[in-house]
Order: sequence, then structure tokens, then C-alpha cells
Amino acid sequence: MPVTASGALAAALNAAFRGWYVLPLRPGRKIPLAHDVDHCPRTGPCAEVHRTWEQRATRDLAQVEAHWHAHRHHGVGIATGPSGLVVVDLDTPKPTDPPLPEEWQAEDVRNGADVLAALAHRAEIELPRTYTVRTGRGGWHLYYAAPDGIRLGNTSRTLGPWIDTRAWGGQVVAAGTTVAGRPYKTVRDLPVAPLPTALFQRLHTPPRPAPRPVLLNLPAGRRAAYLGAAISRQLTYITDATTGERNTALYRSAVALGQLAAGGALTETDVNDMLKQAAAIHIGTDGFTWTAAEATIRSGLRAGAARPRQIPA
Repeated sequence: MPVTASGALAAALNAAFRGWYVLPLRPGRKIPLAHDVDHCPRTGPCAEVHRTWEQRATRDLAQVEAHWHAHRHHGVGIATGPSGLVVVDLDTPKPTDPPLPEEWQAEDVRNGADVLAALAHRAEIELPRTYTVRTGRGGWHLYYAAPDGIRLGNTSRTLGPWIDTRAWGGQVVAAGTTVAGRPYKTVRDLPVAPLPTALFQRLHTPPRPAPRPVLLNLPAGRRAAYLGAAISRQLTYITDATTGERNTALYRSAVALGQLAAGGALTETDVNDMLKQAAAIHIGTDGFTWTAAEATIRSGLRAGAARPRQIPA
């Protein structure tokens, strides 16, 4: 199907015609043009339940044409997870980058492309040629097909310095879109190659088993009832959270229970285990990982420890 449109409309149609799910971006930026759950109008796609930008992305050509015909100034993003893609983002150095890790200091690497070449050399493989986009800052987006039956999330520097990946929970700027005055351009218009095994093995972390249930021996009385209700309320808040709310819910509950632990009503170990148990229901959905959950819990417990709370006598 030839695309005769121009600008953002052409970029969106070309991506959707390839079977990729597209979404509008804020003009001149990489940010999805989407509302959060607290500002959801509960109309259109969100009539029954709030839908995230990833869930609202579409490859329906009629919808795509209608949107970008009416909003030509919107950029075009590609929701990588629904599109079955893993995009390897090879970046260029920024002044704010952390120091080069020790394992790479002996290598002659100056950007993400150099690091990926070094990884391929170490693994003694030749990376397949695939659909490639030149980013606005001079980096590269290498598009790969995600393995069947495996739900990979986003990563940052997991493969090495200056390399991020986008899969479930992520999006990339489509070729034909301009960000901050700099265009994204297709440089290799090739079929998307399968994700190389050597990269998949470094990106895939098998899910950990769910934490064992926490059994608390609370003494009888009103104080124990108050504490039990507080625990139940916070854990339910986590398990009932929707995709767009789960990290916020986990953090807030970690703060609340962390305050009780700091006040001596619970041990931090018990609180940590309870939070992990509640968060386990969300692990593996839309890119949410144990690494992300544990980082959120640690952050919330630190904040709670700074404000101890006592249980009323």
C-alpha cells in the first residue's frame, strides 16, 4: 500500500502499515500526548476503564489517518511492546553521563554503537542487518523482533554504557518525526530481524518466585486491630492498582508501612516481605520487573523511616 501523505501523517501511516502500534507525541518532544489516571476523562477508549498510552496505541489505519490528518503537528511514537519489537537505542555521550564502568575502560568505546560492536565481538557473532533509524542526536535505533512468548521490558545500560532498550512499557520516536528541530530518519529500510540470541540472553531475567506469605503474630486488642487494618489497607491498595498507578501505590504503601516500622510497630523485614508479596501480582506485566519493584520499595521505606509513626495505645 503506497503512502502518499506527507509529514507526521505519512510517518504514522508507514509505521501502522508495518503492523506497529502508533501513538501521538507532544509537538517537538518525545513524550506521549496522553493523560494520566488522575486526569482521565472516562470517555472514548477510557469509557469503561482508564487506558494507558501503551494501551491506546493503535495500528488501525483509519484511526491513524483521522488523528494525524486533524493534528499534523503531533509527533509519532511507536509502542514497542504491542508491536512485538525490541528496539536497541545506541546513544551518544552526554555531559551528565556517569563515568565509564571499569569493565569498559580498557575498550576503545566512544558511543553506544562502539559498545554494541564490542559485545558482538566478545560473543563471536555478527549482528544481523535490520530496520534502522538515525536519531535526532546522532544515535541509532535498531529494530528487532521480540522472541515469541517472552515479555521483555525496558532496560537502561543493561547491555552496556550508552545502550538502552525499549520493549513492553516503552516507545520510540518513529522515523519521519522531528524532535527539538532534529529529524529521525530511516537509514536501513530492511525487514526487522529477530532479536539476536546473545542480546536476548543479556536482557532476559527469568521471573523470581513470588515471596512467601508473611505470617504476623499480632497480640489481641484494639492496637492489633488497628495495625492489622492498616496493613490490609496498604496491601490492598497495591494489589488493586491499575497499570498506570502501581508504582505510585507501591511507593505510598512502602512509605506508610515504613513509618510504622520506624515507630516500632513492625520490623522492616516483615514490611519488606509484605510489600513484595503484594507487588508480585504485577510482576511481568507491561514491563514491570522485580528490579523496579524493589527499587520503589527501598525508596519508600527510606522516606517512611524519616517520619516514624506510633500506633495509638
